[in-house]
Amino acid sequence: MKARIPPQRLMSGVGKKVVQSYIDEKEDEILRRCMKLAFCALNRRFGFGAARLGAVYDEVNAMRADAKNDPIFWEHLDRIMCDEIGLDMPREDYAKFEE
Repeated sequence: MKARIPPQRLMSGVGKKVVQSYIDEKEDEILRRCMKLAFCALNRRFGFGAARLGAVYDEVNAMRADAKNDPIFWEHLDRIMCDEIGLDMPREDYAKFEE
């Protein structure tokens, strides 16, 4: 009989830190690219300038820090985006966050 060992148990503490560091680096890269796309669209379509875009960038970074500390951050954000603002966006799958 074969035993299934979860990947989390296969890694040492140092290995987990290296993997998490890599994941954080890739998240930063992806966010930066998405922000560039959004900023370019906001500039071209609505005339947002450097000051306004800089303020948005600062706010996003602050919210990102909150997301790391708040386990239900994305649920709150979905409520704001979908329910309050009325934006038609898919909601997050909260069950995946608990894995």
